[in-house]
Amino acid sequence: MQVTDRERGALFALRAGRLRNAAAELLRGLSLLQHRGRESCGLIVGRGDAFRACAGVGTVAEGLDEQALASLGVGRCAAGYVRGVGAASAFVAEHAALVLEGYLTNGDKLREVLAGRGVFCRTAEDAEAVCRLWLSARNEGASEREALVQTLRRLQGAFALVLLTADELLAARDPRGACPLCIGELPDGGYAFASESCALDGGGLPFLRDVAPGELVAAGDGGLETLLPPSDRGRALCALELLAAARADSVLDGVAVSSLRGRAGSLLALEHAVRGDVVAALPGAEADAALGYAQQSGIPFVNAFVENRYVSGFFAACPARGFNPVAAAVRGKRVVLVGDRVNGQAVALLRGCGAREVHLRVMLPICPHPCRFGGAPQPDAGMGGADTVGYLSARHVHLLAGGLCADCMV
Repeated sequence: MQVTDRERGALFALRAGRLRNAAAELLRGLSLLQHRGRESCGLIVGRGDAFRACAGVGTVAEGLDEQALASLGVGRCAAGYVRGVGAASAFVAEHAALVLEGYLTNGDKLREVLAGRGVFCRTAEDAEAVCRLWLSARNEGASEREALVQTLRRLQGAFALVLLTADELLAARDPRGACPLCIGELPDGGYAFASESCALDGGGLPFLRDVAPGELVAAGDGGLETLLPPSDRGRALCALELLAAARADSVLDGVAVSSLRGRAGSLLALEHAVRGDVVAALPGAEADAALGYAQQSGIPFVNAFVENRYVSGFFAACPARGFNPVAAAVRGKRVVLVGDRVNGQAVALLRGCGAREVHLRVMLPICPHPCRFGGAPQPDAGMGGADTVGYLSARHVHLLAGGLCADCMV
């Protein structure tokens, strides 16, 4: 299994109005967020001040078995994560638990601060450092809420987190809003928190609102309460969230992902026009950008690939690719292939079917600079065997939506 740098990790959490099989609901929510991380996963369920956890390697279906899920029991407060490229972690303390998605740029500094107080982290996970910092503030006399306020003021980076306690769930987002986090409503009057709205929609949970950048929210028996108001620093949602990481049916900070990607395809057609006979979507990518390119350019859209959806890894000796090209749609034609990356295999498959030319159009800018919040750069991947390659420019990213961070892009 190949884990990509677009798998940014995700969290799903709930605070219910009554005891329930919270593990099953976490499993459903995380399955709907699986596109954000397939490296590992974990669940935490709390009943009173007792918290039980289980974790596994791979997807939620691969890493968590029925016995592990049954051991979690019932609860009112629960949270889980899927991990991508090191961007999600969890920590269970004696009477609390914390799940964090994203990157802290000062994680090492926090561990040094804790060590100076005689508190030592057993792992390098940011979730442990944050939770121990919160516990340290509690030991100095701060209330649960005030301790988290103090802790959040020390954090630097791009993150969303939830803290589970015996009485409530506390959720927060970094001051620039680089990582998304939204709130939904449970049938019994409780609340769910998710990295993307698709996890709420797929579970039939009404969407309430996004957690604002810098906001700290408490969910308890009294409903929702804002403990820290939104930051006045302005939103800077990571542009890669909308262009690559999020599922097409999600809405992040009021921006519909599918519509934005369609507009990205239209801008690609204006910026990198080419003579073509058909436009097709890259295999494994949503068709929104390709449809936008086709509409803007006037070149007809075709389905050039069919997913081999029932092929699995059972037969290691005879591996099968995940997609087949539709030869009749591309033979003898100039194909404009639109997606979120350079894919040399897809280009080779089209050429093998007799495509006269293949032109790649990538709806992401080249990202040669490391993210200031800790993400890895995504440099130019070359031509991939295509006749031409065109990337959306960073200046056009800012035309797609306001309040996006594109500092890593050119």
